[in-house]
Amino acid sequence: MKTNTMKTTTAKMTVAEIIAAIDSQSDDLPRRALEEAMARPSEVTEPLLDMVRDIARDTVTILDPNNRSIGYVIALYLLAQFRERRAYPLVVEALSLPGVDMDLLFGDMLIEDMSRILASISGGDLRGLRVLIEDPGNDPRVRKTALDALYALVYCEVTERAEVVQYLTGLFCGGLERAPSIVWTALVNTTSYLGPEELYLEIKRAHQEGLLVDDRIDMLMEDVDSNYIYCLERGTPHIFETGAHGLVGNTLFEIGCHAIFNEATRLKPEDYHGRSW
Repeated sequence: MKTNTMKTTTAKMTVAEIIAAIDSQSDDLPRRALEEAMARPSEVTEPLLDMVRDIARDTVTILDPNNRSIGYVIALYLLAQFRERRAYPLVVEALSLPGVDMDLLFGDMLIEDMSRILASISGGDLRGLRVLIEDPGNDPRVRKTALDALYALVYCEVTERAEVVQYLTGLFCGGLERAPSIVWTALVNTTSYLGPEELYLEIKRAHQEGLLVDDRIDMLMEDVDSNYIYCLERGTPHIFETGAHGLVGNTLFEIGCHAIFNEATRLKPEDYHGRSW
């Protein structure tokens, strides 16, 4: 005697349902919506771009204390994973908003991942990064993030080192206002990561003028000296291996364990086993 068995399948979410789950007021990790979005980039890209446009277009609503959605943040990770270059000018615009508290707008992502997001959506085009770096009206942390993105582009072999070093040379030689700032510290740090031999004397000059601002300046300058000597010994630039500046990968794995999501729905360590980023 044969027994009939019913195979249950989960219906595919509509694009509207995916976006609604991503832009929800809930603190649940929208795991299924993320999985569907990542599998269907051509279908979700336009509404995700609209969410990013709203950062500049409707900042008041986004920053409303009663608004708990971080949909626009999730959208940034997805668009970065998709290498969506149309997001690039939108993010540059958002990061350049005058009078906006970037901590409130982007939280930890500003320091932790924004450089990787910028690198992922830039396609190697430095123009947007230059806008962020060179405008003294931008938040210094935004300018630092853009400098970090330059390193990520070289590290990930999207942009040639020579092009970035040429640009950094211009910053040292008049492209940045010569006033103490974390921007100068970031400039030296990025240059050191890329191999500081061409700009070693400029780094020393900036240090002597007191332009670097950080609690760990001595350690940074020790790293500069060490990298410089290493480059001289090898006779070739040494690009520092940080392991933390890769382009954005699987969005679910990138954000799934973040404390912003409630613990019951966050990814667990075992969810990452055997997975590819």
